[in-house]
Amino acid sequence: MLSQFKMNPDPAYQNRLLPERDNASFFDGYSVWFYKEQGDLQQANAFTLEFEIAPFGISSEGDAIFSCMDRKTSEGMAVRLTSDGKVEVILGFGGRQMVFYSIRENVDLEKWNHIFVIYRFREGWCDLVVNGVLSNRLQFGRFQKIKWPRHKIFIGKDADKDCLTPQMGVFWGWMKNIQFLSEAVSVEQAIKDSKRENSLEKVLYTPNRTRFLNDANRPQYHLIEPEKWMNEPHAPFFYNGYYHIFYQANLHAPIWDSIQWGHLASKDMVHWKDLPLALQSENGFYDELGCWSGSGLVDKDGVPRIYYTAGNNNRFPNQAVALAQPEDTEEDPLLKKWKKYPSLIKEQDIGWLGEFRDPFVWIEQDNYFMLVGTGDEHNGGGNAALYVSADGLNWESCGMLVDYDYEINQKCGHVWELPVLLPLRDDSGKIVCHIMMFCACQIEHDIVETYYFLGNWDASKKTFTKWNDHAMLLDLGYGTFTGPSGFVTPDKRSVVFTIAQGKRPFSDEYHAGWAHNGGLPLQLWWDNGLKMQPIREILSCEEKMLLERTNCGIEELNHDLEKINSNCMYVKLTTDADEIAICTESVVDESRYVQVVYNRNTKRFFARNAEGKEISRFRDLCDLVEVEGEITIEYFLDHSMIEVYLNQRKAMTLRNYVADGERKISVSSSSTNARVSSIQLWNMKSAYD
Repeated sequence: MLSQFKMNPDPAYQNRLLPERDNASFFDGYSVWFYKEQGDLQQANAFTLEFEIAPFGISSEGDAIFSCMDRKTSEGMAVRLTSDGKVEVILGFGGRQMVFYSIRENVDLEKWNHIFVIYRFREGWCDLVVNGVLSNRLQFGRFQKIKWPRHKIFIGKDADKDCLTPQMGVFWGWMKNIQFLSEAVSVEQAIKDSKRENSLEKVLYTPNRTRFLNDANRPQYHLIEPEKWMNEPHAPFFYNGYYHIFYQANLHAPIWDSIQWGHLASKDMVHWKDLPLALQSENGFYDELGCWSGSGLVDKDGVPRIYYTAGNNNRFPNQAVALAQPEDTEEDPLLKKWKKYPSLIKEQDIGWLGEFRDPFVWIEQDNYFMLVGTGDEHNGGGNAALYVSADGLNWESCGMLVDYDYEINQKCGHVWELPVLLPLRDDSGKIVCHIMMFCACQIEHDIVETYYFLGNWDASKKTFTKWNDHAMLLDLGYGTFTGPSGFVTPDKRSVVFTIAQGKRPFSDEYHAGWAHNGGLPLQLWWDNGLKMQPIREILSCEEKMLLERTNCGIEELNHDLEKINSNCMYVKLTTDADEIAICTESVVDESRYVQVVYNRNTKRFFARNAEGKEISRFRDLCDLVEVEGEITIEYFLDHSMIEVYLNQRKAMTLRNYVADGERKISVSSSSTNARVSSIQLWNMKSAYD
């Protein structure tokens, strides 16, 4: 019957995937649905709708199976799935709307389900049969007819845009055997005809990265989700030969909705392997609103743990700390399956009520320590609540971690998210100080950034004594570098993961089918000050050296660079000039232009676009960068991602989107007779199979 319908034809969904399976149609949760003009169904007094569906997930607002509905006028009919797996049937009689739900039998995810909706005009009721069970019956006056609106019939999408979030309501899964009968079959016949194919065997969904191979903007050697939505990478740890990283995922659609824990594993923190979701929210459980960010470690007994934020709007405060551990580390060495602790391990007892998230947990001096992001009722700004525990389950409050002046740090926001405390070691491996990082939240007249304080952390006294009064920025890319997480590797490196914000219109993300990615893993250490650079493992993605020059002038260098086009590059450049700039522009669209500049005299490290407008961050003198000796720049281009590192002192993360084609770079300087001491340019290969 679906052959009578047309599929959503919008060409803006350039990365849409349409797999095939046993005469079933695949709905991807955001871009695939079918429609047709009104037909015989609307003329029938009695009718039957029949569907076989295998949903992979359900959005928080519910998803449509069938829809020809106008809720404002209470006209038409819709059959939907609610977020808790119930089948919802809405009937509109014109000025009066009636709704009922499945009761005796509901829908199972990742299994085939058989649904009959039987409208009995003469008897005055509507039957709902789910998986061979009469699940519910709605009664109304006899001989009442549905009043149909002048709408198309939609399969797999809610047609009523006025009453729902426009991007929500698209079915995600397989659908087949769609029947529209202009008669009311008996309940006995519906039960007899009901199928429960492979009821004990799951219909699994495997994300597919191949759909993005021709996307000129999707990064290839950065940490990135297989598809759809990604937010903060978090909870890194090393176990049994693998680095593990998790991330805020929505596999249903490229939007923020019901957030789960995606999972990746790697031997080197660069080449990642996709694993099943580690955590999923559960209806009626303490995390039914979502499994939000947290951290991971290997506990005192050598068993991995993940601590996470459990969201639940049926509880106040609605955020608390939860715990999960692997089901079986021997049978499951990649930790694909996790089990949740039966109860919450920490509910909020300090800070702004309702702002209590992103636990960061580590072990030191035989104790577990935990930071949780919140707000500080004493100074009015954000802060990190500090806790200590002997077992990582029962926690004692130690107050707020950082004593600081909010009046001179208002850009840090009223709430801190994702607090991270890491040691900074010198070349000998000695811990010189600690860095306290956090993501600013709830800020007036500003954007979200990642800030830090340097200072002395004393585990015995449970105190952090900051060195700098003003919170500093690791990255000057104006809100692209956010959402920090971190850990200490087995070889004692302090490594930070971040989310690289998409920084493009929502409609572009939605049509592309993916949103956001991780920044390059960043190593932090101490050498007469804070130092930083992407972990050296990233250089394993070097594929071919495209250019190598020493002691050359700018003009001759650009003559060689003009011949090189690529979307994935790594450039390392040194110069003794007072100013150096690297420009990236699209081969087919010169307006897609980004220039990154460092000027030794002004101490400014900044970026500007084709109109000369600065697109980087500069607050005041605290964002100046002083470089003595040669200027060294590491420049990473990965499709829409640009990451620049200046003398291991400061970073800049930017976005550069193009409609199509590759990019080229050029070098410039305002310094008279400027020369480049050395430059290497490599083409980079993908980090994914």
